[in-house]
Amino acid sequence: TGGFTTEYGDASAGVLSMRSAAPRVEGMQTTVGLDFMSSILKNEGTFQDGRGAWLLSARRGFLDLIFQITGIGEDEDLHPSYYDVFAKGEYEIRPGHRLSAHLLHAGDDNHGVENDSTVYRHRYGSSYAWLNWSGELNRATSVRTVFSLGRVWKDRNGADFYQPGSDPRVEVRDQATYEFVGLRQDWKFNIARDLMLKAGVDAKWGETDYEYFRWEEVWLPNCCDPTRPDWSQSLDNLRVATRPTGRELAIYLASRAQPLEDLTIEGGLRYDHQSHTEEKQIAPRFNAAYRVGARTNIRGGWGHYYQSHGLDQLWISDGDETFYPAQMAEHRVLGADHE
Repeated sequence: TGGFTTEYGDASAGVLSMRSAAPRVEGMQTTVGLDFMSSILKNEGTFQDGRGAWLLSARRGFLDLIFQITGIGEDEDLHPSYYDVFAKGEYEIRPGHRLSAHLLHAGDDNHGVENDSTVYRHRYGSSYAWLNWSGELNRATSVRTVFSLGRVWKDRNGADFYQPGSDPRVEVRDQATYEFVGLRQDWKFNIARDLMLKAGVDAKWGETDYEYFRWEEVWLPNCCDPTRPDWSQSLDNLRVATRPTGRELAIYLASRAQPLEDLTIEGGLRYDHQSHTEEKQIAPRFNAAYRVGARTNIRGGWGHYYQSHGLDQLWISDGDETFYPAQMAEHRVLGADHE
């Protein structure tokens, strides 16, 4: 939540680092799960004495069925549903070198009619695929390379009526699709027992396709002209269609040292560039950890942290097609952890 090191970028407050689960069973195992919210089917296993492994999982939410059974939202005719699918395969090409392929797809759909005659349907989806190679080139050098691509989309439609069967007074259509391709490489060099260097580069190309339309009927009061009606009708329209593209590049370099047996320090520098905002940022960072007991550490951190305005983050519903400068936060962190 603060003071994170140079390999993490484009975030001003905190990061969430996730890794996909690794199969731990020998042979093959299938798991079926069921609860009040969702069902899950998972198949995993290993082969060639653990050199290869796979994991497949699929989940389907039950919110729409629960609403029907319990009568929740019955007066608003709500139909929420969601699902996700994950697949992973990995293989140890030779000792110290492992190749893995991943696929993740998820979607949700919510449509209904509210008790004030508002009709809506919101659909969201995301698909990601990435290829990961990690290898130990020698005792002192290791590298990890990730090639990734993804597609994230939304489709939202809604209309508001004075009463059922009448013409709509508000209608909204909001569609957007974000697609990207990325390549990242991270290196670690163990120079000595108490000194390590790490460096990396992260490049990404992306494109977002926005289509937004809003129509609204507005009634304005007449406060000044006695010759005109008390109320007059006005139509508010907004239509935006744009397709911005951009490239992002990040480079980082850091050194971690242990000058004392109980003290570890790390200092580094990070460079980021975004073509769609024509910005460049240089962020210095420093971290330290001091062990005061067998299970207690005091940690400190300082640095600059930038978060750019992403290609998929335009405020299109306000008619705003401007990408704004990156936010910058200075972190001064002091904390302790105890096991």
